[in-house]
Amino acid sequence: MWDLKDITPGDTSAYFYFANYWFDSFRVNIAWSPLYEAFYGSFLFITRDPYLATILHRLVLILLISTLTLLLLRSVLSPGLALLGAVWWTVVPTYYNNLYEVHLFALLPILLAWTLILRWDTPWARGTAVAVLAASTILVRNEFVIAAALMALMCFLYECCQTGRALLTKREILAYGIPLACAALLCVVAYWRSISHFPELSAALKEKHTVNMCQVFAFGFQQRNPAWAGNPWFDCQSLMQETFGKGLPTFGEMLWANPAAAMEHLLWNLRLIPNGLQLLLFGAMYGGFNPDYIPVVQASYPMLLLPILVAVPLAAALAARHNFRKRLTEWIRNRILLVIAFLPMLPVALVVALVERPRPSYLFYVTIIVIVLFMESVSALLKGRPTWARAIDLFALLMTLALIVLLPSYYIKHPSNRPLKETIERLAPQRKALASAKGPILLGGYATDAALYLRLAVTTRDPRVSRAAVLDNNVLQQWDRSVPLEQWLANEQIQFVYFDPHVLPQLSKTPSAMPLLKDPASRGWRLLAYENQGDNSWIFLSKEHQ
Repeated sequence: MWDLKDITPGDTSAYFYFANYWFDSFRVNIAWSPLYEAFYGSFLFITRDPYLATILHRLVLILLISTLTLLLLRSVLSPGLALLGAVWWTVVPTYYNNLYEVHLFALLPILLAWTLILRWDTPWARGTAVAVLAASTILVRNEFVIAAALMALMCFLYECCQTGRALLTKREILAYGIPLACAALLCVVAYWRSISHFPELSAALKEKHTVNMCQVFAFGFQQRNPAWAGNPWFDCQSLMQETFGKGLPTFGEMLWANPAAAMEHLLWNLRLIPNGLQLLLFGAMYGGFNPDYIPVVQASYPMLLLPILVAVPLAAALAARHNFRKRLTEWIRNRILLVIAFLPMLPVALVVALVERPRPSYLFYVTIIVIVLFMESVSALLKGRPTWARAIDLFALLMTLALIVLLPSYYIKHPSNRPLKETIERLAPQRKALASAKGPILLGGYATDAALYLRLAVTTRDPRVSRAAVLDNNVLQQWDRSVPLEQWLANEQIQFVYFDPHVLPQLSKTPSAMPLLKDPASRGWRLLAYENQGDNSWIFLSKEHQ
């Protein structure tokens, strides 16, 4: 991965910008997953290199989650079935090659809470699990509030059933109260160390929600109406204004202003759920409409695996059909802690899938629930067959070893020329000059991400960070080719330009750009850096008065 994968663009670059607050002064932005910012920022104490810090924290997340998944599965399954379940999680690229690391991080508190509940049947373990989810609603993902509330209620009922009382004992109150108090204290500390506070924080949280709804609605709208040619990320406000009478409405305002359009959005996401589940479980989908934001693998094999996924639990149910109600009651009684752990996350998954999208990165925990239930069904079928159970253990071991030896590297099969990493490395020596820019700067095709990874106090179109104009290659579409390039740059008051390998070959064939590229000094520009490597050539210029 560290030799082949590009540095993560998009949300991760913004989180890297915030992570530097943690590195510089142990501060966070509480509006944007502050616990993840602190985690990410801690790797900057190991290395200041953006690429190394980003890849390293991704690797640590993958290893942590894989290990916790095996530990969790081992709490409820036999060794062989637990290993097979963990291998299932580990080998699917949807998990380790997901788009943004923050979604991997969001799985950690869930796994921690589940492991606490399933490995230790004590009030302290359950109280700590509730506290972990409660703290995560502020520090990781806000929608976890649904799960935290439901888990707290289920734990309360469980404790009452255990003691035969309608109220908690003093011991149980302490077992829940102390972890919750620690969680509240942690949230207070995060707020104290936050770079934003109320009332500004209230506006930031609302903007976070409304910008998100704007973009997810526009993306789904474009799938339903391909004739709409706007960019869902940057042109969604005009669509929202036209549809709901407001550029950035909340979801409640969407429902109130145009119930039909809001319901169409929800029903479309409902339609995408089968495809989302296929991607989530198998790393590919058979259906035609993509539930994710990025291109995904379309294949026929999910339609071969899905029947197996359904048939095994059905076979287990049929095997127990003679005393089904008794056996189901017995299973729930023996697995009540599994119900307390898993059930609270299902409403969260449904709300996220309908309001946002059934995107795999938002629903990783659903995979683990499915794996556990599937392996539990296998276990039920093997009950009373010790020979088969031992065979499963041996098969799991051999399968794991075979996959380690035979499974090809994902990143060798899917190579990248790492354009964002190269952009950052080319511009890093000029960071001090770029940081002094008073006007617009043109930083190639990855302008926003490069600016964030270079920690430039300049503006982009990213709504989360307020900065001055950083322009990408799209701005060149406004240039009239009959006007000399240096004149157009002067008219736009652009002070630095980085022409990356994507646009430089085209500019080199444009007569009105050639004088600037051949002799920048004669046109009032200074050559700061360049490489002449054919189609991979690039050049970095600054206005002479800089």
